[in-house]
Amino acid sequence: MTRPAKRSVIAGLALTVLLLGAAGPAHAQSKAFLVYAQGGRLVPATDLNSENGDKFTAEWTWGGGIGWQLADKFALRFSAMTAQTQIIGNTLALENPYVTRWYYVGDLQFGWPSATGWVPYAYLGAGAVTSSPQDSVLREQEASFTDFVGRAGAGVNRILSFGVLFFETDIWLWRLDSLDPDFYGLKLEWSFRLGWALVIPY
Repeated sequence: MTRPAKRSVIAGLALTVLLLGAAGPAHAQSKAFLVYAQGGRLVPATDLNSENGDKFTAEWTWGGGIGWQLADKFALRFSAMTAQTQIIGNTLALENPYVTRWYYVGDLQFGWPSATGWVPYAYLGAGAVTSSPQDSVLREQEASFTDFVGRAGAGVNRILSFGVLFFETDIWLWRLDSLDPDFYGLKLEWSFRLGWALVIPY
């Protein structure tokens, strides 16, 4: 990560902490619909091919989703996020190394609400990741490909009068079966996100 990028991450986290601490809490809703937006960072934890130094680059992510609060401690979430990553390494000679990736996932979330307005939570989910290479040679072989993905993570909500601010981090596990045979196999990625949710009680 470059120095400006590190500064952006630190500044964003600091601003979020200030917002979370400054605003007053509101009561958690036992049943509600949620619509949320989020942004963060996706970091590969494994290489595509370690022998040749092939890997996806770490990139910023953007996305959003909807949720359904079933009870005080349980919620269902459906979300999507995208990242524009690059393939770097020596296996493929690419004129355009960029790959557009979309993640679609459904989660079951378990939370522990408190009177303070802070709600720590954990979640487990599964879905798919669709990758679209931008290189013309790769696109002739396969314009896009989709693989199964699972994830597990934890986070914290701050319930406020104007919605919910949240921070979460997770590990993604997926199997790559495209691009090049040397890349095939299980892949791990780590990510973190900051977001805001609109809560609609019912």
